[in-house]
Amino acid sequence: MTPGLFGVDVTTIRPERRYTGRSDIYRPQYVVPIIGDAGPAGSVVVVTRVLVGVVVVAALCGFGFAFYRMVSDLPQTETSRPMVKETFTIGGQPTTCEGLFGSCDFNLQTSFNQWGRNLDVFGDAPTLGPYGREIGFPASAKLGLQACEIARAPGRTYLEFLDLAHVEHPEATSPQLFPFWDLAARELCPIPR
Repeated sequence: MTPGLFGVDVTTIRPERRYTGRSDIYRPQYVVPIIGDAGPAGSVVVVTRVLVGVVVVAALCGFGFAFYRMVSDLPQTETSRPMVKETFTIGGQPTTCEGLFGSCDFNLQTSFNQWGRNLDVFGDAPTLGPYGREIGFPASAKLGLQACEIARAPGRTYLEFLDLAHVEHPEATSPQLFPFWDLAARELCPIPR
């Protein structure tokens, strides 16, 4: 007896023959034989193979997770270019964003790079009213750049400009801030209508 799969003697397995139902034609059909209980030794082999498979899958998952953690803990390299800091002549002096406002975040620097060459319109504009004279040129210019940032973005409105302006100027009313919005839309960053 030669033990085979599941502890069954392979030499004794024979296919069953079934007849098609017509007596004049003999066509044997081969079907898979039913192998009975493999016994305790065969059960141990099957269970061992299943356990080995589970252990291999778990080890591969663990290795993959460890590799992911190792790669994600590597320091991220900077792939973007550093922000260009433009210089424009404002009030007859070469001026940078930081020179005018003290410090510039990414949005303010981007707005300054794009519209800074026209900031002179906020210098002595009588259209800004008493509030514009009260806060001075740097604050007026910053409000103008913020107005352009909002006005040039699709779907954004004056109300969003008010919310942004109130962060640094909570005392300002809507009528006091509207001239900055209007001047920015007409002179600083003209919006096609």
